[in-house]
Amino acid sequence: LIIEKGYLNTSIQDITSKMGIAKGSFYTYFKSKDEFILTIIFNKISEFKTEVEEIVVSECTLEEAMRKYFLHALSVPAKEPEFFILLMNLLNNINSLSQKISKFLLTNTPLKYRGVKMILEKYSDELDMEVKKSSEELDRYSVIICNLVNTFYDHKFKPMMETYQKNNNHHFDLVQVKKSLESIDLEAEVNFLTKITMKIISK
Repeated sequence: LIIEKGYLNTSIQDITSKMGIAKGSFYTYFKSKDEFILTIIFNKISEFKTEVEEIVVSECTLEEAMRKYFLHALSVPAKEPEFFILLMNLLNNINSLSQKISKFLLTNTPLKYRGVKMILEKYSDELDMEVKKSSEELDRYSVIICNLVNTFYDHKFKPMMETYQKNNNHHFDLVQVKKSLESIDLEAEVNFLTKITMKIISK
């Protein structure tokens, strides 16, 4: 429903009618539509956090760990197209969302930085002195690495997002997203970002 109509235009009545349940049943579990959507986002963020933690504890080299991280970060739209579209819908309308949702989205954005920092801390002996000289520097390099991921999203999905922003009546289409994903050489993108990162952080 949210993919078809957008979050702002989807009502609790729409949700309960689609699910064939009474409104009272919805309110048994959720106080509002905002709480409902926050539960979905929180569960997904928790899953992604667990996946990054698994990379950190895995036995591999620094380069392999970064490659795994980039594969994880770049694969989200392919593995979770519905969630990706939902997130894009919310972020594109963040100024119109309730304070509770917008604050949650902005507060949890740094989670991805912390995941990269955990990897850098584990392999600190292999890092350039500039990178590892302080916790603050590790934070800065973590942000830089995450922004490399952002360049991928900007390059591959920005045209779609711009079309969406020009006319909010046309929401992201799942088929359209999947077609875009099929044209991406994920392995090449991961190799490219890994190569850049290793040049930045290695001794």
